[in-house]
Amino acid sequence: MRKGKSTTGNKKDLAVHVLVSFKSNESIVGCLKDVSDCLEREYNSLLSQSGIEDPRKLNENVWQNNLNALGDIFQYILEMKAFVTDYLVKYKARKALSYFRCSRVHQVPTYTPKDSEDLVVLKSSVT
Repeated sequence: MRKGKSTTGNKKDLAVHVLVSFKSNESIVGCLKDVSDCLEREYNSLLSQSGIEDPRKLNENVWQNNLNALGDIFQYILEMKAFVTDYLVKYKARKALSYFRCSRVHQVPTYTPKDSEDLVVLKSSVT
């Protein structure tokens, strides 16, 4: 049930909680497995739309520390106005730069799928 609602008590109390939530059209929050399954379906849908294999299954030797690819991505974002320019101008005031400086963002290796010149996959581990 919605966060903050009681999930303890005897059967009669729980039935009342469910009935009240149902009558007031409250949304039901899925369990962790439901959320995880939903995210996995979205991920697989994105992979099939882009026509690439699952990056999680790639051999580690295909990943490269290619700063040119990161520059190309940044240039694309600017040219396509795919990001709010104001955010980019004030990057020092945002948390991302401080996370990077504090070594919370680790290497960002890139992978360019075969037969693709305009697609770059990034991965990173963060703390």
